[in-house]
Formats: sequence, structure tokens, C-alpha cells
Amino acid sequence: MIALVIITLASPVKAASVASLYFSPSSNSYYLGESFSVSVYVSSATQAMNAASGTIIFPTDKLQVSSISKSGSIFTLWVEDPIYSNTSGAISFEGIVLNPGYVGSGGKILTINFLAKAAGTAALSFSSASVLANDGLGSEIFSGAGSASFSISTVATTPEAEVNEPTTEGEGKNEILAPAGQYQVPAAPIVSSSTHPDQNNWYSFNDVKLEWSLPTDVIAVNILTNQLPFSDPGTVSDGLFSSQSYEDVKDGTNYFHIRFKNKNGWGPPTHFKFQIDTVNPNPFEVTVLEDGDNTDPTPTLTFNATDDLSGIDFYKIKVSSADYIFVDVEELVDGTYTMPVQPPGENIILVQAVDRAGNYASAVTNLYVLPLETPVLNEYPTELRAGETFIVRGVSEYPGAEAKIWFKTEDGTVSSEMVLCDSYGRFTFVGTKKLDSGLYEFWATVVTADGSSSLPTERIGLNVKPFWLLKITDNIMDFTSVLTPLMAVILLLAFLLWHIASRFRSVRQSLLSGTQHTSKDIHSAFSLLRNDLVEHFSDRDEEELKKCYSHMEKIEEILQRDVKKIGAEGEPVKKPIEPNHPSL
Repeated sequence: MIALVIITLASPVKAASVASLYFSPSSNSYYLGESFSVSVYVSSATQAMNAASGTIIFPTDKLQVSSISKSGSIFTLWVEDPIYSNTSGAISFEGIVLNPGYVGSGGKILTINFLAKAAGTAALSFSSASVLANDGLGSEIFSGAGSASFSISTVATTPEAEVNEPTTEGEGKNEILAPAGQYQVPAAPIVSSSTHPDQNNWYSFNDVKLEWSLPTDVIAVNILTNQLPFSDPGTVSDGLFSSQSYEDVKDGTNYFHIRFKNKNGWGPPTHFKFQIDTVNPNPFEVTVLEDGDNTDPTPTLTFNATDDLSGIDFYKIKVSSADYIFVDVEELVDGTYTMPVQPPGENIILVQAVDRAGNYASAVTNLYVLPLETPVLNEYPTELRAGETFIVRGVSEYPGAEAKIWFKTEDGTVSSEMVLCDSYGRFTFVGTKKLDSGLYEFWATVVTADGSSSLPTERIGLNVKPFWLLKITDNIMDFTSVLTPLMAVILLLAFLLWHIASRFRSVRQSLLSGTQHTSKDIHSAFSLLRNDLVEHFSDRDEEELKKCYSHMEKIEEILQRDVKKIGAEGEPVKKPIEPNHPSL
């Protein structure tokens, strides 16, 4: 990832320890065999937290974890689902709250459902814990963790009574409690449910299965199901069994009552609650409150859903393809909710109202946020050598705003850094870390103090070349800067020589053509001259005529030789030889 930095940076500030973890309830009293729930919360009232993790320890001789519920958790992403061990007595969790994080004092993380196994004091504590800030650095802000302590009491034995032997007629239908005295009746059963494990939660499915363990001395079981919290199942045996299933149970809060019998009589009952809600919340509407500023990136939504049975637990808000935002009912102010910063453009807002059983109703509206003016990049590199500093200069319409420079590497990693615009809207961005060789893209946006942002500039390619390659390239360029003028001179000389040679060939061709004609003219002239001599010397001495012929042939031979020499070598034509030339 490429790290870029602005021209001026404030000194880094160490994150304060402002977040804590705690249990709710932190103390209470329960009976042996009773089921109860304890929730784990995070408090980070002054700084947004991004993630939390921890390990909780509990006494395995006093408590047993029956299940863990993530319902209503502020975590939007679990690094791993919560895990527990009833052997080692440990519960571990690790989760993340996506941007913008969580700020508040009552952020529920998870709920632990316990069964009281033995009388005494059961303490809960954290053996390790961590809370990280939503500051982009994952700063540790954990300040401490609370603890919890619960008192578990034994069940009372039945009072001493006279021995009343049941009659045969009423046997199996209306049995009399056996005397206790020094004998112990069965303890209250420990009931669990694989379908409805948490007695304080609501569930949207109405097929219920309940289970319990049968002690070896139990000889009868009596059960009853209704919507009363403390009903007595009676003393009529329903048989000997360790589970019970119900189908299509009606919506509402229901109670399962059960007791055991051994040879000493009937023990105390256990009352197990299971809550069912299969109906969605009532239809509702969501609207965007208009304030006249279409560039406001934090619009206010108004909505208020209701549920007739389990009640609204929380809301889920989704903007187009972004992740869901989880909103507790308590976060609404008079039915309104101010959205976190939204990007510019047109988006669809989906709001889901989720009841405590997980049923939900949905409402949809449109949101349009106008973008700010896009900044202008007026000075930037498109090519660097590895190790050189990356610098970008630009200007925006918003003095004092933040200009964000975005950087994308070859592997697709995108990062951004911020630089402040000056009083004229100008900004200069300087990278402190050197860039490795490769291909990059960069662009810019501008963000004002209220979170309003612009659309991005056009993406610009950046080629960072290896240092050795650029050095070779520079040497080639230096050599080329010297070689280019030299080559130009050589090419000019070559052109001049070619031009002169062409002119010479042209003149020579003309001379050759001229000498050929001259040779013919000389031969014709001497032929005429010889004819004239024949006519002139016809009546004279034949010796004189031969002598003249001989001189004329020599003269013609000399002239032809000179003309032929001019045609072959391009020499100038010599002056014709006079008849009395000495060479004759």
C-alpha cells in the first residue's frame, strides 16, 4: 500500500483509554436448577469503537452454559462466532462494528444463557479483553472490565407429614406426597431447549422441544404447559421420559412446568419460559426530512415502527449496496434518525424494523445528495523513477476543505490521504515514502467540514520505472542529444554529395551526347573536305593528293581522339589543330 502524507501534519496523539466491558445483570439470586441470562456490554461514550474481544471465565461446578445468543448485538461482523466450554469454564468472543463504529454506553455484544448447577456463589470475570478505536489505526482504548456475582440457593425439602397410604382406587391419579424427614425428594429438574434456549428471548418458530436429564432415583414425571408463570403441574404421573415436543404453539409467552418423583415423593417444580412471535411488525413509512440543502451528506430520516407482541428490537438501514447500519430503538429521537455521512449521488434507502423474534417489516425511500464541485489537478507526474517523490498540486472551490488523494496499486489496493486546502482552495500533496516500480492510478476528491464531498477527478496513470532502466534511458538520451546534431550534419553532407554527383552525371551525359554528335560532324566535314580535294587535285600530281589525304586523316584522327576523350573523362574539348600544326 502506498502511504502519502500532507505537507503539514499534527503530532500523533495517543488514544485515551475510554472503553470498558461489563455484565448485566452484575448480581442476582437464583435457585438451583433455574435458567437465567447474563448479557455482555461495551461502553465507549466519548470515542467510536471498532472492535472488541474477550475471554470470560465462570465456575463449572456452579454454572453450565446452555447457549449463547448474538441477537441484538452491535457487532456487524464476527471474526468468529462466540464459543464456550463447560469443561474449562471459558467463553470467547471477537467481533467488529463497521464504520462509523459504535459510540455509547450500552452496546450489547452477546447474551449468555446459564443453568444453575449447584448452590453457592458463582462469579463471572474477564481473563483478557480488548477494545479498539475506529480511528483507522486500531488504537487500543480498553480501560477495564467489570465482574458479576450470583447467589444460587438450594431448593427446600417438603415439610414433614403424616404417612398417608394412597388407596388402590386413587393410585396413579391423586397420589399423596411422601414424608420427607431425613429423606430427600428429587431436586427441581434442569430444563433446556434446543429450539428456544433463551427464556428471555423471542423466537419466530412455533415448534418447541424441551429436554431434561432423569436422575437415577426418579420414578415419575409430571408436566404442564400454559401461559401462567408459576402453575403447579400437580401430582399425577405422566410417565417417565426426558423430553417433550409441541407443534404449532400459539404466539405469546408460554410456560412449561415440570416436577420429578422418587420413592420419597414429589419434588419442587421447574418453570421454563418460551416466547413465540411469528407475526411481522406493523407496516410503516420512512421519509427524508428536507432542510433545503441538497448537498447535506447526513440526511435525517423519520420512521417509527410498532410491533403488537414482542416489540421492536432494532432497525437495519441499508443505502443501496452498502452494508447494513444497525440502529437501536433508543437511538431514535422523536422518530427521527440522522444518517452517517453519505456519498454524493442518488441512492435507495431501505429501512427494516426487526422485532425481538427476528421478524421484520420494510420501508423504502429515495435519497439524492448533490456532489460538490470536483477539484482540478493542474500539476502532477505521469512517470517517475523508483525512489522519486510523488507530488500533486491542485485547486478546489472550497478554501479550508480537505482534498483527498486516492491511490490504486497494480494489485487493486486503494488507499487515500488528506491534505488541507489553503485560503484560496489550493493544495499540494507530497508523498514521504518512495514508490516501488509498477503501474499506478491516482485521483482526487474534496470533502468539506460537514462531510459533503465531490465526485472524483479523472483517474490518471502513473508509471514508476525501475531506477536502472531510467538510468540507461537517461544515458541513451544524453548520447542521443550529442548524436542527433552530428547525424544531421552527416545527412546534410550526404545529400550535398548526392546532389553534386547527380549534377555531374547529368553534365557528363550531356557531354557524352554532345561528343557523339561532334564526332559525326567531324567525320562528315572531313569527308566533304576530301571530296573537295579530289576535285581540286584531279588534274594535278597524284603525290600531292595523297599527301593531303594523309594530313587530313591524321587531323581527323587527332580530333576524333580528343572528342572521344572528352566523352569518356568529361575533359573540355580541345581547340581544333590547324593544318600546319607541328604535330603534322
